[in-house]
Amino acid sequence: TIAALILWLIWPVKIFSALFYGALILLLFSLFFFRDPQRQVTSRSNCLVSPADGKVIAIKENVSHPVTGEASCFLAIFLAITNVHVNRYPIAGKVKSVNYKKGRFLAAFNPDAGDLNEQYVINFESVYGMVQMRQIAGIIARRLVCNARVGDKVSVGEKFGLMKFSSRIDLYFPMSGKLQVEVGEKVRGGESVLAFFPEQYNED
Repeated sequence: TIAALILWLIWPVKIFSALFYGALILLLFSLFFFRDPQRQVTSRSNCLVSPADGKVIAIKENVSHPVTGEASCFLAIFLAITNVHVNRYPIAGKVKSVNYKKGRFLAAFNPDAGDLNEQYVINFESVYGMVQMRQIAGIIARRLVCNARVGDKVSVGEKFGLMKFSSRIDLYFPMSGKLQVEVGEKVRGGESVLAFFPEQYNED
C-alpha cells in the first residue's frame, strides 16, 4: 500500500493508471482461468465421462491400444483458453503408471500433437479394461499439473490435475464402450458421458 502511494505521488498519473488497470486485468483473467466450478458427477459406474471441458476434435475406432495392443477407441478433446482447465478421471479404477514425456509445443488441435508434444501419460486399470489418458501441452500451455500416483484407487469424476491455458486430452479405452458423442460436440468435465459400458461387466 505504501509503495503504491509513493508511486502514485511520483509517477505520472497516466503511467500509474495504466499499470494499475493492467495488473487488475491480469488478476481478473487469472481468477477466471483457474476457476473450479462444482460439477454434478454421474452416479452411474458403467460410463466413461469427459476428463475436461472442451470440444471433441477426433474420434477413431478400432485403433491399437498403446499398452495392450487390443482394439480400442481413441478420442481427443481440445481445451480452448476460455474453458475450465481442471482435469478429472473419466472412470473408476487403479493407476498403473504415470509417465512424463518431454516434447514439442505444437498447437493442441494439430493431429501430430498427441505424439510429439510434451505430455503426461496415465494408464489405469478399470473393470472394463485398460484406459490411457494423456495430458498434452499446446502452443500456449507450457505447464501441466498431474497429481496422479501409481497405486492410487480413483473414482469417476475425481480431480487429478490441471492444464494451464489451451491444451488437449487424449483417451484410449476399450471398444466395449458405446460412444455417446460426436466430433465437434462440446463436453463438460465430470458430467458429459463419452461412452457407456455393458452393465454385465459392472462389479456392482
